[in-house]
Parts: sequence; structure tokens; C-alpha cells
Amino acid sequence: MECVGTQPFSPASTTVCRQVVYAKPGQHCCGNATYNPRRQICCDGHRYSREKDTECCGSQAYNRSSTNHVCCSGRLHALSADSSRKNFRCCGLLLTDPSKQECCSSGERALLYSAKPGFACCGDRYYNTSLWSCCLHRLTSKLVTGNYHPSEKVSQLQSLADLRMSGICKERVTVGRVESMALMQKERFIVLKDVVDIHVQKGKTKLTPQSLLSKSGNIRYGRYRMRAPTSEVDETLFGTPKQELIDISSCLSFQHPAREGDSDGRSQKTEKIRVITKDLIRDIRIPCKDPSGLSIILCPSEIERITTKSRIPTKEERESALESQRQAREAAMEAAEERKAHMRQADLSRQKNQGLSDLEAEARDRAQYLLERANAMRLEQEDEVKKLNELILGAQCHAIRDAQILEKQQILAELQEEERRLDAMMEVDRRRALEVQEEIDQLHKQQRIQGKMCILRQIEDRQEERMLKEEMKEQEGQQLLENLEKMQMEELEALERKREEQRRLQLEIQRINEDSLLAKEQKKEEERLADLRAMEYTRKKLEREAEYEAEQRRIKREKEKEVARLRALQERDRDHKAEQDEIRARRNQEAAEREWRRKEKEQIKKKLEEDEKLKAARLEQITHKEHLLAVEAGRERAEFERVLRAQLEFLTREKEKEESHKQKIMRHAEGVRQQVRERETQAIAQRRELFREGGRLDEEARNRRARLDEIKEQKLMELKAAGLPEKYCNEVERKIHALPSLVR
Repeated sequence: MECVGTQPFSPASTTVCRQVVYAKPGQHCCGNATYNPRRQICCDGHRYSREKDTECCGSQAYNRSSTNHVCCSGRLHALSADSSRKNFRCCGLLLTDPSKQECCSSGERALLYSAKPGFACCGDRYYNTSLWSCCLHRLTSKLVTGNYHPSEKVSQLQSLADLRMSGICKERVTVGRVESMALMQKERFIVLKDVVDIHVQKGKTKLTPQSLLSKSGNIRYGRYRMRAPTSEVDETLFGTPKQELIDISSCLSFQHPAREGDSDGRSQKTEKIRVITKDLIRDIRIPCKDPSGLSIILCPSEIERITTKSRIPTKEERESALESQRQAREAAMEAAEERKAHMRQADLSRQKNQGLSDLEAEARDRAQYLLERANAMRLEQEDEVKKLNELILGAQCHAIRDAQILEKQQILAELQEEERRLDAMMEVDRRRALEVQEEIDQLHKQQRIQGKMCILRQIEDRQEERMLKEEMKEQEGQQLLENLEKMQMEELEALERKREEQRRLQLEIQRINEDSLLAKEQKKEEERLADLRAMEYTRKKLEREAEYEAEQRRIKREKEKEVARLRALQERDRDHKAEQDEIRARRNQEAAEREWRRKEKEQIKKKLEEDEKLKAARLEQITHKEHLLAVEAGRERAEFERVLRAQLEFLTREKEKEESHKQKIMRHAEGVRQQVRERETQAIAQRRELFREGGRLDEEARNRRARLDEIKEQKLMELKAAGLPEKYCNEVERKIHALPSLVR
């Protein structure tokens, strides 16, 4: 039994949906109600009968194979009978006709547009493909360039300050800001920006210079027109690129009625424009200079440079230019050599007058260090030093081996300690698991006790309900008996009234008879007939009353039988319900006991499985530890063998070096003896010199002995400083002192 709120329920026989218990086991929840997934389908809290190809669309169900419905993102659309779902597409929640509408969608939204030719989708935007281009759902305006016509020739390039109407009459003039110029195959190409095409016609106009730029009659603004792909012209020919607009009104002459001066526009000194407004009249003087700021002033040298570079030189000029360049280069190289020689001479004079530089001092120190290092290496080649190195190396090997053995013992001790720690941890875990299991068992026991108390309370409640029902039934039976007694009393009263009526009728009949006998004595026959009729009527009436009484008694007996039958049925129903309650309580108790026994069995089985797992894990840990120990032993053995091989190879190389050194010494001794035999024939002075040389050799031998002793002491101190155990240091020192001296 479980509880939902304050109401107990059984998961095996009921279904709970949103705190409401339904006596429908094996069903699922759909909102606040239950449904059977095999026969029904739930769509957002609404139940529908499950049929073939039935699916949900939001909170509605539809047949996906039907041609009359289309689901778009949770919204169901109904189609007309003459429409086909193949002609429609979904656009988010909307249903669209692809022939009339276009759906543009991105990751966030979907928008619907009217279909247009020459348009396409870019994300959720509908753009004109002739004006825009789409790249990675981003729109970029297309660069429309002017067409290039090879037959189109530009005969003259002029600045706006030098432009005259007489020269451009009946011509097509292109006005714009020069961006770059290029020479390609003896043709000059110009790239213009902010282009204006003007068709000049002869005549007069009343247009002001300001309105020239706003009218669209004869002026056409063009887009970027490329004359050449690259620029090969000197940029100093053009003005600053910061000027965005070109004012051509001050450079072109127009006939204006308010101007003063000549009508042909040649004299610009006195040209004026009269501006008439509401409150004043102004005369604006037109300056003779170019107000656009695009005019350029070049110096003669710059013009000469540009003209020189624009002219193609001849072969002789190119050769003379190359020759002059070569001569200038040779002169520069000769001047450089002279400067180098002068600098070298200055360096030599400076080096003679100054001491050692930092580099020289550093070189001297480096040479001194190399000399000392060479002497040390030469001393290392001495036999005694080699023997000393062998002793030190052997002591180090023994110390390393002892350290490895000690480390191995420490590792074994640590492994044993770790094993004991793991055993203690496993024991603690086992005890903790036992305590937890005991707590779980205690909790289960308390739950069983609570379930038992709940069942007992339910049994007591049902007994109270049964007693209340029995009391109500007894009260109903008592009420029924009282009603029956009341009905019987009413029937007796009615019977008494009927008998009283009969007696009254008999008295009335007797009175009538007496009156008839007194009034109609003469009519005895009639009276006799009347008496006979009255007697017959009385007899029939008595018979009817007797039959009525018999019928009432029969009805009363049937009612009594029915009451007895109802009482018997009530008793049997009460006994049957009591038996059913007792059987149900016994079944519930048996089910609870079976569930408890099943759980106990599962717990025992689970405990046995956990024990088996613990045993398997324990065996796996032991196997893993043995494997680790074997691997560690193999690694130590391999390391020891590698060190041993290295030592043997080192000793072999040292022996080879020693043999070669001995042979070299023997050859040298043989050479010395040969020299001694050759010099025995020399003079006595030379012998004295040899005696002095012998003294010097003795001094060198003593110095060598002192250096060897110093090296021995230094190596012993290094050995002790390296942390080698004292016994190995003493052993090496004893062997060093026991070595025979090679110096005589």
C-alpha cells in the first residue's frame, strides 16, 4: 500500500493521475483522466480512439494518410474537397501555396511572402537577385559596373576649370572625379567615380546651376565605370580623394537672365547670380577660380619628371643610362673600399694603444679554463686515478644495490601495510553495510508494522462501518415492523368500520322491513319478493365482504412472508459481506506476507550476490597484486641486468683503453731508451744536464704524487658529499691507501 495525499492506494490495482486515484490498473494518465494506449491516443491531455495512421497534431488527432488535413507545427489545417495536400506546404504554423507564396525561414522564424519572379530567399528575407547577393544568410549589394566599349574613344581629358562651352557643343560629356589612370598597349584608361553624363545642346535655358543637379532631363547619373583593371599612372596628377561631390555649376556657362556681363559666358570676372526671396534681393558673385578644390599646381621639375617617365627611351639612351649607372656603382664601390681601408687602419692604431678588450679577456679566460680542463683530463688517465674511479664506481654500485634491496623491502612492507589497510577498510565497509542492512531491515520492519497497523485500522473502520450498516438495517427493519403494525392497525380499523357499516345497514334494513310490513301489508307478495331480494343482496354482500376479508388476510400473509424473506435476505447479505470482508482481509494479509517473504528472499539473494561479488573482487585484487609484484620483480631484474651489462661494458672499455695506453707507454719507453743509447756518446756536460733533468723529473714526480693525492682526497670528499653510506666510503679509502704507488 502507498499513499497519495491522505488517501491510501495499491499500485497493482489502481492508477494515480494528478493526485486522483482511479480503480483502473494497467492504464496511463492523459491529463486528469486515464486511457488505454492500445485502444486510445492522448494528444495534449485529450483522449481519442486509436485507429490506423492516427497521430497527434497539438491537442487534436488526425489521420496522417488522409488528404483532407495537414499538420503544421502543432496546428491542424483542413483542406477543401477539391484541394490536394500535394499543392500545399507548411511555413511555420501557416499553410501556404508554393505557386502563389514563398516561405523564407531561418533558425528562429519563418516569414511568408508573395511569390515574385527574380526574387529568392536568404534566411527569412525575400530579396531581389539582381540587386543583392546572399552569402551565409547575409545580404550584400551587388557592384554594378559600367560597360566597357573598346570603340568608345575619349579624345581629351580636361579639368572643370578649363572646360569651355564652345568646345563641347553637341557633344556627350562625362563629368566625374578621377580615381586612377592606366596605360595599356599605348592606350590610356581612366577610372571615374561620381560620374555624370551630360548631352550638351545649343540654346538657352532658365535652369539655375543648382537645379542642374536635381533635374533628370538631360543628366544621367551613372554607376561605377571601370576603364582599366589596374592603375599605372602617377597619383600626383589628381587631387585629394576626400572631395565627394563635384560642383560643375561654377565651371559651365549657362544663360541666366539675372547675370551681368557678356552673354556667352567668357568673361567670368563680372558674372553674378541674382537671388530673389520674400524679404531681400541678393547678387551672388561667381568667383573666377575653381571652387571645387580639385585643381592641382605642379612645379616644373615635377612636370619634367612626369614627362620624362611617360616618354619611351630609345636603345642608345637605355645603353647610355645603364653605362652611367654602372660607372656610378663602380665609383661608389671604390669609395666604399677606401672607407673600409681607412677604418681598418684606424682599428689597428687603436688596438696598439689600448689594453685587452672584453672579448679578448673572455677568450683568455676560456683558454685558461680549457688548459685546466685538459690537465684534469690528463690526470684522469693515470692508472691510480682509473683504479680509484673503479673503486668509487664499485662502491656506488654496491650502495645502489643495497638501496634497491632496501627500497624493495620497503615496498613489500608498504604493500603489506596497504593490504592490511585495505582489509581494515573492507572490514569497516562490511560492518557499515551490515549496519545499513540492519537499518534497512528495521525500516522494513517498521514499514510492515505500519502497514499492519494501517490494515488493522482499516479492518476496525470496516467493522465500524459494518456495525453502522447493521444498526441502520435494524432501524430500517424496526421502521418496517412499525409500518407493518401501523398498516395492520389501519386494516383492523377499516374492518371495524366495515362491520359497523354492516350493522348499521342491517338495522336500516330491519327498519325498512318493519316500515314495509306496517305500510304495505296488502302487498305481502311484493314484500316477500322484496325480502327475498334483500336477503339475496345481503347474502351477496356478505359473500363479497367475506371474500374481501379473505383477500386482505391473504395479502397480509404475503406481506408478512415478504418481510420475513427480506429479513432473511438482509441477514444473508450481511453475513456474505462479513465473509467477503474477512476473506479480503485474509487475502490482503496473505499477499502482504507473500510480498514480505519475496522481499526477504530477494534481500538474501542480493546479499549472497554481493558476497560473491566481494569474493570475486577480493580474488581479482589478489591476482592483480600478484601480477604487479611479478611485473615489479621483472622490472627490477631487468634494471639490475641492464646496470650489470653497462658496468661490464664500461670495465671492458676501460681495460681496452688501459691496454692501449700501456702499449703506447711501452712504445714510448722503447723510444726513450733508444734516445738514451744514442745520447750516451755525448759529452760530460750533457750528462750533467741530464742529471739536472733527472732532478727536474723527480720534482715533477713529487708534484704528480701530490696532485694525485689531492685528487684522491677530492674524490673521497665528493663521494661522502654524494650521500654514500659511511661503510662504503671507508672501504674505498682503505683500498686507496692500500694501492701500490706508481711513482718512484
